[in-house]
Amino acid sequence: MRAYRHGDLLLVATDKAGNGRETRPVNGRLVLLEGEATGHAHTVSPEHATLVTAEQAGQIRAWLTLTAPAELEHQEHATILVPPGVYEVIRQVEYEPEGLRNVMD
Repeated sequence: MRAYRHGDLLLVATDKAGNGRETRPVNGRLVLLEGEATGHAHTVSPEHATLVTAEQAGQIRAWLTLTAPAELEHQEHATILVPPGVYEVIRQVEYEPEGLRNVMD
């Protein structure tokens, strides 16, 4: 299993994207995940990428398809190069005694 961590974002390689709505770029970038704490965002260039989002079982799910290597950027993390493929976009969670909560960047 190929997976890439980037702050509170996790990309997990998958065989195919789910069904949903294609996301449009914002200011020339595809926003994979926006941080609640800082307003910063995990983004890629839309040149060789598509992002599909869907609401399923009360959760927003997303899939990123890259046809060429892409730089995954965030204002507080080092840029990483993600190889071509299809990835499920997952917001990481952490356990607390009260239950699971979203990791916040």
